Amino acid sequence: MRIATGRFSPKLIFPVVTICLLCAAGASAQKSAQPAGYTIDRYLNIRSVASPALSPRGERVAFLMNVSGTPQVWMMDAAGG
Repeated sequence: MRIATGRFSPKLIFPVVTICLLCAAGASAQKSAQPAGYTIDRYLNIRSVASPALSPRGERVAFLMNVSGTPQVWMMDAAGG
């Protein structure tokens, strides 16, 4: 899958991805009564989030997230789920 680049200002990268992650965490918490979702401890362990890019149709967002010391590619629905 080819991912579009150059659509975000570098100043907006972290806030946009953070908001997407928080929306996804809230949506997953509403779907399940189990506390196994995204906790504040997991959120505070995030070292960095960078390089968001929309899929060509705008349905998914790919980004790099560093939790363990090695950045990993993550993908999520652009709608927040």
